[in-house]
Amino acid sequence: MERNEAATRVAEALISTERALDEAFGRMAGLLGTVTQTRQDANWSILVGQDAVNEIAAALPEMTAVRDRLIAAHRRLDRWQKRMGVEAEMQGGADKPPGDNGIAPAEAPIRRVA
Repeated sequence: MERNEAATRVAEALISTERALDEAFGRMAGLLGTVTQTRQDANWSILVGQDAVNEIAAALPEMTAVRDRLIAAHRRLDRWQKRMGVEAEMQGGADKPPGDNGIAPAEAPIRRVA
């Protein structure tokens, strides 16, 4: 397998995984909202389902930790890609923010005018 082809294969799998994780965050938030809203709509006590709400809410920091690890892996793969001098050819919308750390540079500060 040619190096750029291999890099592209890894990049596509990585981006697909990142997107799936982001979708899972949205679904988890939606589940939490559905559980609490359904309880209200049914006019049940706030005690009903609280144990489930606690479990769902507890999963969010764990998912955040997974996301952090995935981002760290992405950065490591980027470094290896550069060291090996290969380019992954991504199709459609895989833009990365500028900067080495994945954080966009700050915009000029807003000045207050009197």
